[in-house]
Amino acid sequence: MLPENTPLGKIEISEVYEYLDGPRLFTAINNVGTMFLVFWCGEESDATRWLYLPVSEEKLNKLRRKKLTLRAAFVNPETAYYLAYTAIPPRQDSAIYASRSDIDQKYFPPDGFYIEYVDVVSRRMEGWCFEIILRGDQSSAEVLSQFIGRFRELFEGIMPQRGSASPRLYPHTVLQGSTRIKFGTDSDVDAMEALRFLGQLLKVKSDEEFRQQLIDKQVDSSRLRDFFGSILRNRLDVEIAPKLATNGEPFNLPKDDIEKLMARLDRVDVVFIDTLKVPQANDIDKMIDVLQLIHDGTPLSPENIGVTAPRQVDYYTTAAYAYGLATKEKQLTVAGHFLISHPDKSAKYQILADRFESTDFGWAWMKWAGVKSMTTLDPDTAETFLRDSVLGLSSDTARRRASTLRIWLQTLQPYHRNYSSTKSLNN
Repeated sequence: MLPENTPLGKIEISEVYEYLDGPRLFTAINNVGTMFLVFWCGEESDATRWLYLPVSEEKLNKLRRKKLTLRAAFVNPETAYYLAYTAIPPRQDSAIYASRSDIDQKYFPPDGFYIEYVDVVSRRMEGWCFEIILRGDQSSAEVLSQFIGRFRELFEGIMPQRGSASPRLYPHTVLQGSTRIKFGTDSDVDAMEALRFLGQLLKVKSDEEFRQQLIDKQVDSSRLRDFFGSILRNRLDVEIAPKLATNGEPFNLPKDDIEKLMARLDRVDVVFIDTLKVPQANDIDKMIDVLQLIHDGTPLSPENIGVTAPRQVDYYTTAAYAYGLATKEKQLTVAGHFLISHPDKSAKYQILADRFESTDFGWAWMKWAGVKSMTTLDPDTAETFLRDSVLGLSSDTARRRASTLRIWLQTLQPYHRNYSSTKSLNN
């Protein structure tokens, strides 16, 4: 019933408010002390759907005292939500971090319902290993959601991988104002190693040393760019502090230093890319349909997309993200709006062919192959490119992703447009 091996962390039920063949409305706490108000949203093919709302003790007390309806608590989140799916055979639970605009209102409790019954199950002390303190005039719930997502992607990529399990970073409940976000992990030792690496990266003197450190840790430079960009774009002052003094001193990420690091990223030549930046959805037309659903405000359910499982929905939203057509929060970018504004399929394919060369995976593939255009890329090199340049891919995954890349490249190559540089702009 409780999701396993997801960004929610290790979940334990704390209080149950409603039973129906098992708990259906309850609070839960994870291994770093984040509290969630959890609501059962129904069944979906082979999965059970749950809405996890990070909740503060203050808000939970209002619910217990009937000062707040359950629906009001969900409609007005303090940060964002997790839409979780459990009991997918074989066990492949998922939890998607989502903003208010991503959640269909049918998933919220009905109007007028209060907590009427409390069954206390357990209580635990919080566990965390470091915190981030954010200060700035842009620390809205949406900004916090994006910041946490970018930081978690970067940090989990830096943490060493032990065996087949990917490292996990779990955010604690965030508070407004001088925002403090406590983080716990499944390995505090590895987290401290990653934290020290991040602090040392700020002190690197030369481009070559910077480049070598990225290579040694196999850090995806686009993750660094996304994280640093979220700091600059939202004018945030960031302080990172370990819980224990024995794990190091707090350090800041000054905006001036971040700007210099962004410029350095432009200069160094590192071709490692994140697995999330490589599409794994073979049907290009279905990805375009997903963009239209997002534009129309239609829920991204398997039924609406024409697939059989929530996991397949993620394939298409991830492909749109890899192409720069949608954000990780499933919002259309300007490029996404531009694409769906063209009714003609050939025009859409031309736009996708144009974008292919500027995506992380397309640009890295061309650099790896030593070519200047997608038209001269050899589709049969896809698997070798992925093995050399993409982080965290198993052999089987590399073969599957290579099949997708070959399909996309072969489909879009005929739609590539040449841009001549011989004609003067003054003519």
